[in-house]
Amino acid sequence: MSADPRQDSALHQALSTGPFHLAFRLAIRRSGLGIEGVSRRLHARGLPVSTSSLSYWQRGNRRPEREESLNAVRAVEELAGLPADSLVALLGPRRPRGRWLDRVHGRPKVEHSLELSAPARLPEIDTGRANAQLRQLKHDWLCLVDARRHEVEHRVRQVFQALEDGVDRFVAFQAVPPGAVPPTYRAVSDCRIGRRTHDPESGLFAVEIVFDHVLRARETYAIETVQLPAPGQADGFIQYGCRAEVRDLLLRVRFDRAELPVRCHRYRSRLGAGDREVFGEITPGPSGAAHHAVLDAQPGIYGLAWSWDG
Repeated sequence: MSADPRQDSALHQALSTGPFHLAFRLAIRRSGLGIEGVSRRLHARGLPVSTSSLSYWQRGNRRPEREESLNAVRAVEELAGLPADSLVALLGPRRPRGRWLDRVHGRPKVEHSLELSAPARLPEIDTGRANAQLRQLKHDWLCLVDARRHEVEHRVRQVFQALEDGVDRFVAFQAVPPGAVPPTYRAVSDCRIGRRTHDPESGLFAVEIVFDHVLRARETYAIETVQLPAPGQADGFIQYGCRAEVRDLLLRVRFDRAELPVRCHRYRSRLGAGDREVFGEITPGPSGAAHHAVLDAQPGIYGLAWSWDG
């Protein structure tokens, strides 16, 4: 097995950010067996994968999808001394088949959920299919606002249920204004941050949140992440665009008690409609907190806004 520190560093980076074909190629190199040697070992384990298939996978011409192919990738992980499912996790959701096609068809566009004015182009991520294999049971978002009126931290707790076998990640989408710096995401529990990608023209920013293990159909999974905005960010609102029903949606803001807003209100709008329905004003409590809770939130945009002027 290879012990080249530079190759190991490159492999570690590829396992964190992808793409799969690069990490797979580096894993084969680390095993010290070469493509032919790996193919022989796989055959010996009852996993007949040809050298041409391995070559296609490491060049990115094809991707392993069938269960037998995924088992072969897991065997390569073992041969290279890698953590279980570290390569498999980079493959993302399997291509849609059967009922998944029905769920994807007619699904609201991510551009509508983020109120983007230009079509989004993210070659690395299929925005139409992203998250279609997940049902979001809970989305709890807490925004912390400091005494300078800046949004300094966003804490998000989510609970999902897999609709199909093989789900291993959630893709978080966000709108980044022109010239602004995309936020930094950090994993808090039961996940890690995967690929990040940004389309400056449309403003769409996406980050993969990879689960600690691959889910089976109907399995539930909870994660917690933190988002750190660019210094000095003061949007004056938080809003979440639902492309599918969310059973329990909770938007919370906690202000520094030394600097409370003059006005705070809840609102919602239809996807792609540009309208806004305001639910009236809220007075932050003694702790400086305000919230917007929605049960069985249907596709749409839900928000909590505040202002410092009378």
